[in-house]
Amino acid sequence: MNATHDMPEILTTRNEAWGFFGTTLSNIGCSDADAREIWDDVSCELIHEFGLTSEQARDFLDSRDGRHLADAMTHDGWISGPLPAWTRRSIIRFLKTRD
Repeated sequence: MNATHDMPEILTTRNEAWGFFGTTLSNIGCSDADAREIWDDVSCELIHEFGLTSEQARDFLDSRDGRHLADAMTHDGWISGPLPAWTRRSIIRFLKTRD
């Protein structure tokens, strides 16, 4: 996806089997296209809400923390609105391990 003024570049997953993308597919049994749309929406939210780069958003969603976020969305009933509070802590911890 190409970036525009309001819409950042959204990178595709590098972890289709696990992480956020794979967990979304397996938890809700959606189509690949639907999982990609959800991926794009959450990536955009991470970039805008937390100031992540496109690469950081992709790497976070591809990680264990991304898998937990997908579980929260599908099992814990979080569908829309502000990301869960623990997400900010997870992102901070994730970024510190990358420095």
